[in-house]
Amino acid sequence: MSHVPKKKKAVLLVSSSHHSIERDLENGLPEIVSFYNRTKGGVDSLDMKCSNYCSNRRIRRWPMAVFYRIVDISAINAYLLFLHYKGITPKSRFAFTKELSIALAKLLMESSLQNPRLNREIHGLTNNLFWMCSDTSFIRYHKKIKRQSRGVKIRN
Repeated sequence: MSHVPKKKKAVLLVSSSHHSIERDLENGLPEIVSFYNRTKGGVDSLDMKCSNYCSNRRIRRWPMAVFYRIVDISAINAYLLFLHYKGITPKSRFAFTKELSIALAKLLMESSLQNPRLNREIHGLTNNLFWMCSDTSFIRYHKKIKRQSRGVKIRN
């Protein structure tokens, strides 16, 4: 369907759910445009949430860009499910995303440590990293060192 909102400005509209050329009675716009305007708030809020904590990097390969976008949207969906689960103490999205990434990395490291063909040096590094992620005192110590390097006073 073609729609001309202004002179010399044509807009082509394609939809899999709108099959007829009906106009909205309230504002005279095509039904496709009215439906989009009513539902675009969810997409905008998702884009805003993805931009706050994003996992993508500057890359040239479009499949990686799509993969990183899927990871971002999946993390947001997991956080929303986490918030609606009864009987838990809520945490910030940053803390949840950090715990989620550590848990996913640990799963990958556990499976790679089971591989008998893994290089001995890589196996040792992966094993050390796995135990560092498992030890919460190491993570707290690392945060303390990081804050001290920025000049933040630490109370013991």
